Amino acid sequence: MPVGGGGAPSASGGTPPRGASVDARLADMPEDLTEDQISNYIKEKCKLDDPMWNFVNAITKKSANVRWSCKVCDKTYTGGPQKIRAHFLSSLVGCSTCDGAGELREKANEAAQKHLDEEVRKREEKDALKKRKQQVVDAERASKARKVQGRIDRSEAEYSRAHLDGLWAKACYAAPFSFRLLENEFVREAVEATSLFHLPESSRADTENLPVYTLPKRGRLSGAMLASTKEESDRQLRDVQKTEALKYGCSATSDGWSSNPQHRPVEAQLFETPTVTHMNHAEDLSGLQKTNFNVAKKLAQWADEGCEAMDNPKETVDFMCVDGAEIGAVNLLMAGAREGSDIITARPWLSGGVCTPHSLDLELEDIAKLQWIATHLAEAKRMVKFIREHHYSLWLWRETAEYELLNPNDTRFATNFIMHDSLHKQREAAGEFSADRRYMQWLTGTLPGKRQGSIARPPGPCCIIARDGRARSTNLCVAIV
Repeated sequence: MPVGGGGAPSASGGTPPRGASVDARLADMPEDLTEDQISNYIKEKCKLDDPMWNFVNAITKKSANVRWSCKVCDKTYTGGPQKIRAHFLSSLVGCSTCDGAGELREKANEAAQKHLDEEVRKREEKDALKKRKQQVVDAERASKARKVQGRIDRSEAEYSRAHLDGLWAKACYAAPFSFRLLENEFVREAVEATSLFHLPESSRADTENLPVYTLPKRGRLSGAMLASTKEESDRQLRDVQKTEALKYGCSATSDGWSSNPQHRPVEAQLFETPTVTHMNHAEDLSGLQKTNFNVAKKLAQWADEGCEAMDNPKETVDFMCVDGAEIGAVNLLMAGAREGSDIITARPWLSGGVCTPHSLDLELEDIAKLQWIATHLAEAKRMVKFIREHHYSLWLWRETAEYELLNPNDTRFATNFIMHDSLHKQREAAGEFSADRRYMQWLTGTLPGKRQGSIARPPGPCCIIARDGRARSTNLCVAIV
């Protein structure tokens, strides 16, 4: 076939001059190339790397126009990948359909269909992104409108005591802060003084009848008054979170616990955006078999209901954070699953991760069950509690050591290990402390000025940290952590 294109020779009987039709990048193309070599040279120099170029031979290129011939039917056309695709797909217009047959024709048809599907997918993603950006703009406009409307309505509000108490209850729920803050005498004094700020000087003269606003007591705020503001506060928090979720996405954090005293298995899910953390759902899962499939269905249901409450698409929840026991459920949500007639649809936009502090805590909990570690933790705990619970021993410790002893808590979050580590780091000070003559006199009740026998011996060895063997075990215990 002539290189000039069209499958037919020019009027002069030869191919058109190369300089008249070839792209500038092809000016140095050698003269003695075969048809396939010319095609490969043009594709390489002009970077024609779309998959559809694999099924045609490039003949020449001028500006953006490429002249090519079909490897199946040998017909010649001018255009790009979209025109090649239309040549192989009879459902498309823009180019006559290839009338060739064979294995290459079938491969070209599959590639053209895949090429079309990929273009449609990218177009849909682009349209969805554009729609999402517009939703963010609309939500921000609506939020500004609500703020303006709120300022207008505020001037007409009746500032009765009940109304002000309700505002404080709403603040406690939405901020959030401890109710103890409102019982602080300095806070109450500041609020009372603020309530008098705009009074005219003539009114302030009557000190006995000043209209002072006093904060409501904790019992009222944490009871029915707080419940009455919950619905409105939830709505306002969701309005803010909706805007942020559309703009930045939303994380769903889930965890379970056993309630007391019934020990019911309760699972909760939080929605988190940059400035708002809101309880999306909590449910008693008694009677539900806690398999990955069942947990995945619950997490998906709660997330979808939360998005629907915000009037956001379910794709808004793009990350789920769980503990190590539930990461399998999140994997099922990402990949999709089937169990009998129940189907979990895959969520390709979703990603998930394990809460690192929670997972470390569970591992430390298992490590602490090892007998020799549990023994050392118990000894260290008795020593720390004994020193801290007696004024004289605590005074001696502070005289010797640079840092305070950390008291173990009753929570499960690795506090025993933290206490043990702090003691280990001050083992030299602990050795000096346990060898102090005053300490031994105090333990035996022979300290001058103290009543004989007034102090009993501590429950367990108080010098364990100073002994070489125990110190090595302590090193190993801390190193495991």
